[in-house]
Amino acid sequence: MLFLMKNFIYLPVSNAIIKVNPLVRDVLNLMKENNDKRAILKRLSICYKEEEITTAIREIEDFNEKLNLFDFERPYFTRAIFPYSTQEIYHNLNKRLSHMILDITWDCNFACKYCKYSGIYRGERVNTEIYMSKEIIEKALLFLKNHSSESERLSIGFYGGEPLLAFENIKYAVFLAEKIFTSKEIRFSLTTNGSLLLRKEIRRFLREHDFSVNVSIDGPKEIHDRYRVNRLGRPTFNFILRGLRAFKQESPEYFMKKVGYIVTLTPPFNLDLVMDFLNEWDCKTDGPIFVSLVDPYETDFYKRFSTEVLASFDKQLDELIEESLKKDIPEGKINEFLHQFLYKDLFIYHNSPKGNLSKELFIGGFCIPGYDRTFVTPDGSIYPCERVHYHLKIGDIFDGFNFKRIKEIIEEVEHLKNENCLECPIARLCNICYTSIYRSGKLRKDLFYTACKSRRRHWEKVLKIYARIKDTYPDFFALWENKKEGHYV
Repeated sequence: MLFLMKNFIYLPVSNAIIKVNPLVRDVLNLMKENNDKRAILKRLSICYKEEEITTAIREIEDFNEKLNLFDFERPYFTRAIFPYSTQEIYHNLNKRLSHMILDITWDCNFACKYCKYSGIYRGERVNTEIYMSKEIIEKALLFLKNHSSESERLSIGFYGGEPLLAFENIKYAVFLAEKIFTSKEIRFSLTTNGSLLLRKEIRRFLREHDFSVNVSIDGPKEIHDRYRVNRLGRPTFNFILRGLRAFKQESPEYFMKKVGYIVTLTPPFNLDLVMDFLNEWDCKTDGPIFVSLVDPYETDFYKRFSTEVLASFDKQLDELIEESLKKDIPEGKINEFLHQFLYKDLFIYHNSPKGNLSKELFIGGFCIPGYDRTFVTPDGSIYPCERVHYHLKIGDIFDGFNFKRIKEIIEEVEHLKNENCLECPIARLCNICYTSIYRSGKLRKDLFYTACKSRRRHWEKVLKIYARIKDTYPDFFALWENKKEGHYV
């Protein structure tokens, strides 16, 4: 069990947070350390009456005998299992694909200093003038058609590099998809650095085909231009802003609904400045904001910064959370910026099953490789998603999915989880995925252990904040769920 704030305890097996009085908390804490009744009486007799202690011990033992609520036994879980059978995996990959991402080009007109493909990451590809051919586009879309017979809605995304450098091929893919999938609803999406939104032809095409457009913007000019530069090392903020403003002026309703932003936080950190910018600038939309840090794995990017500079991120984030808990939560609001880092997991926990749950641990975080997203590279190779990309090939559009390899990957993950996670108190909530632990086709235990420590710290913080909100504003989550639309500030 995990002891949270005040008298709140998280119980791993039941996935529940309960509130107890101080005496019960103290007794449970000593029971957790394997103290017997005599030792507990001796330790607590200074603060409580012997009769009270004895009653508390008896009630805990009776309650635990009926419900096994307090998780005194180790391990917490009997085994970890992948939540899909072999038959379900095969069926979903052959009949129910719904989201394909085309890695339309590896070319880029930016040279962002933290980019995954800039050469600063060990084992990663680098941006180069490689484009997906029309033949590969056609075969990829036919592959999607042949593996989506039970899907009513399809999503097709474009990734890079800078995908809009391949605008002619994007147009070809869209027209072909609309011709192939006449009986299905199709949605298109695009991740872009925003520079080519200056072209009116591109803006019109995206609008006419109702694209969801996610634009990378890291904050105000002085922060954005520190790392996001073009190939000549020149700043890019003003070009992006001009394109966005033109987009907004031409079609304000579409812009507000369909444009979102991707924000990468970089040291030296100034979270207040970034958050204020996103809340106040003239291109703010109702679309999503995706916020993340520079990937710390397999790079020396962070070594140039002092410990104090790096530690300032957690300090600033904690200050923003504290301010939000005092200001936003009482007003029934959720801060969109903090939602990406923390609050979305509050709702994931709130909506997760609780109570008399199986002691088998259903592995979370790890999808059926290639099912949630089918990522196709310029040569037609298939990977689980755009985040895992070139480290975990699972087939190609010519010969189909490599089910033998997919089975091996799932078995590797099951073995890893059974070996390491059965005694972990946050195992039910853990969302480590393939992208954190695979490099060059191999599972890396060192990466897993690093990710494990990070996820455990994160979820312990989430649970503490959840307990605090429930204690101070017990109706908050129920009221929030009753709202028809989220009220983000």
